[in-house]
Amino acid sequence: MKMRRSLWRKLLVLLFAILTAVSTFLTVQNYIPATATSGFALSERPTVVVTGTDDEEFPYLCTVTAVVKNISSATQKPMLLAVVISDGDTVETREIPFPVKSVDAGNTCDVTESFPSKTAYKTVLSVSLTMRGMKSYTLLGLNASQKLPAYVKALILISLILFGVFVYSCVALYKSPKKKVRHKHHHHHHHHSAGQSSSGRSGSGTT
Repeated sequence: MKMRRSLWRKLLVLLFAILTAVSTFLTVQNYIPATATSGFALSERPTVVVTGTDDEEFPYLCTVTAVVKNISSATQKPMLLAVVISDGDTVETREIPFPVKSVDAGNTCDVTESFPSKTAYKTVLSVSLTMRGMKSYTLLGLNASQKLPAYVKALILISLILFGVFVYSCVALYKSPKKKVRHKHHHHHHHHSAGQSSSGRSGSGTT
């Protein structure tokens, strides 16, 4: 019974080791694109320029301009910029397609759009970029400082918890057989632990 229990404990530790490894792998896999940039950066802060119009319904003409630079070493294929603009009260998102299909390494691209509006927008709150592969990255705004999406933070937490449990079960496994053996016969305790693990191993191998 004692041997079987220690075998179960070993299997449990192994299971946690595998779970920890898988969780860590997923975390890293998701963490890298989350912290990696799209390969683009804003050359300067995006602007909204407002001019008056004669139109009563849309008295303003807003021009949103964002200059993005390809800071990677490869040609990138961006699709559109989602620019969130505000006048302090009203917030609007403008999706502006890129004027070009691809941007070479080191090159900049002006993404601009003019549209009639009822609101005189003043500031650009955030800018996110969507690539042709539909991945989006925040270049400016709330998420740009945090960078990590919530699910990546959750994955990191899960990995840490699993690792903690794994370490705890390793320590428990390491301590528990010794205590039991110590109560009975003190001398053979090395032989027993060695025999235990080998018989446990061969037993698990044959089944």
